[in-house]
Amino acid sequence: MYKALTDRETLNKLLEQGLDDEEYQRHRDEIVNLFMDLKDKVRIEDLIVYEPIWTFKREKGKCSICNEFANIHCVNCKDNMWLCVDHGSHHKADYHKL
Repeated sequence: MYKALTDRETLNKLLEQGLDDEEYQRHRDEIVNLFMDLKDKVRIEDLIVYEPIWTFKREKGKCSICNEFANIHCVNCKDNMWLCVDHGSHHKADYHKL
């Protein structure tokens, strides 16, 4: 990955093979030039993929109210309550008043 982001020829070959859309192919030179302008800022240590630090409850659920994507887990509720952003603040105000 580091070589592709810092070497013009490698990046050009990858984009040539990987970009199916003609629109992207027309802009391939611009994309390569953009990355080559930034190549001195690419650090190999930033490209290392680590295991998530927060493994507890990392699986997200569906909102208990609207059944859409939820990323808020209410730890104050006894049941496994997952809430979307829209319902999270209302839930707190309605059920966990201080």
